[in-house]
Amino acid sequence: MTHEKIEALLLVAEQENKRGGFANAEELAREAIRHIAERKIPGSEALHSRSLLALSESFWRRGLANEALTVAEQALALSEAGTGPALKELEAKALGNIGIVYSKLSQNAKALEYYEKSLALKEELGNKPGMAITCGNIGILYKNLSQYAKALEYHEKALVLNEELGNKAAVESNIANIGTVYYRLSQYAKALEYYENALALSEELGNKAGVADDTGNIGNVYFKLAQYAKALEYHEKSLTLKEELGDKGGVADTIGNIGNVYDDLSEHAKALGFFEKALKLSEDIGDRRAVGYRLTDIGSTLRKMGRNKEAMEYLQRSLHLRRVEIESNDDVATTLITIGSLLAEENQIGDALEKLEEGLVLAEKLGETRDVSRGHKELAEIYAKQGDKAKAFDHLQAHYKLKEEIFSEDTQKQVEAFNIRMAVTEKEKEKQLTEMKAQQLEKELSNATLHLLAQTELLSDLRADLLQIARKISPQDAVAREIRDRVKNLPCQSIDWEKFDTQFKAAHPEFVHKLMAAVPDLSPMEIRISTLIRMNLKSEEIARLFCVTERAVEFHRLNIRKKMGLKTKDNLSIVLAKM
Repeated sequence: MTHEKIEALLLVAEQENKRGGFANAEELAREAIRHIAERKIPGSEALHSRSLLALSESFWRRGLANEALTVAEQALALSEAGTGPALKELEAKALGNIGIVYSKLSQNAKALEYYEKSLALKEELGNKPGMAITCGNIGILYKNLSQYAKALEYHEKALVLNEELGNKAAVESNIANIGTVYYRLSQYAKALEYYENALALSEELGNKAGVADDTGNIGNVYFKLAQYAKALEYHEKSLTLKEELGDKGGVADTIGNIGNVYDDLSEHAKALGFFEKALKLSEDIGDRRAVGYRLTDIGSTLRKMGRNKEAMEYLQRSLHLRRVEIESNDDVATTLITIGSLLAEENQIGDALEKLEEGLVLAEKLGETRDVSRGHKELAEIYAKQGDKAKAFDHLQAHYKLKEEIFSEDTQKQVEAFNIRMAVTEKEKEKQLTEMKAQQLEKELSNATLHLLAQTELLSDLRADLLQIARKISPQDAVAREIRDRVKNLPCQSIDWEKFDTQFKAAHPEFVHKLMAAVPDLSPMEIRISTLIRMNLKSEEIARLFCVTERAVEFHRLNIRKKMGLKTKDNLSIVLAKM
């Protein structure tokens, strides 16, 4: 297989990863790696590294984080060993890929370390699209850690970079990510605003996948607002689009979201049906990370149905999958705390305390503030029931302290500062658009005026030519007499002044009003001449437009100056331009 064919194979693998065909992506990436090894194509290091990264992505997207990490590290080693800009770019991408894997493993400090290395290298290479991607990933990491001010800071950086690049698809993603931060802050009106802006941009671009995601996000907001009919409407639209796109992972997630709506409506049996369907889809595509979430959803719903024994089985399966099979801490603290709460409900207090403490310690280690807060709340309730008021008070105090931290005044101030910066940016954009529009109108006016001058000159030349012809013919000749009569009646100018005035007002809407306010005794002719001077026309050009002598125009200019009270040193054109 040639270099070009392997590259084409890789392009398909990368597309499969984007649309949720992770197993297909793995197969194609492995095939590319096999052909590279067999053919020993010279200079194939970059192609090999890229194949490994496609394989790594197919793993981490299915929750196979440890397998993904091994392959991503191979891609990094291969890129670091070589030379040339292509391999440097792949090295930066591999660092970012490893950051994503560590994030999936909930090793947030390691994830941030690799993201920052990737960002530094991309800055060194001047790779702005890559910088934007990494800033976005760092923003998502901080969002997951409930550090919302930091999350907004990095999403803003990514947004600015993508706007500079004119990458509208990436801008849409950044706007949606900002919406998600507000969603997590429970600022649902703001979240809805950003999600709707993202949706409008996706529709403008014809980005069907973006429309599907944004529609689903809007559905989640309506779910939180308890507007269940609207939530289902948007989730069903999202589901239809994801089915059309063949995005199996997206379909599973959306079915899970629909399950959440019915669960909140206390239609638990119906919710269970959706969660089980989502679970099967996630299992079919081998997305073990999503399988873990679905198992937890089913466990939580069974608990609400009073089927605690079955609920515990699903929660334990979810925990085993994450800890043993995937070897990830992703959502482990949440699951431990849910199991602890269920055990407390079953009056197994010793086991409940053990699981809650374990979940709390893990959440603190990972910096997962929301789970830490929840763990303290659950422990406070157990100790209160046991009559241990001191411990109950300590845990409750810790719970409220963390809650305040998450939604602290400082965080809110920083979020408000972000809102102000975004508002200023929007105003600057509006100002730029206004300036661009004014420049365009000025250009159109200038072109129209030049056209008028050309028309007037043509008419003047026509008069002169006709008179010259008439002079060559005998004065008694009937044709000569008719030509002379026609020339006398021929207008000097062919200017639609009404149209000109409309164009001038569009470009300079306030000029005439300000001029008349400053100098109320100007004649209509002097006002019109002032507008032409404002356009930097010379006296001879103005004279041509009015079919008068240049001296007549100079006389009007002098009158305008006198009425304005200008001194000899004052430039009339500059004074008028400032109005």
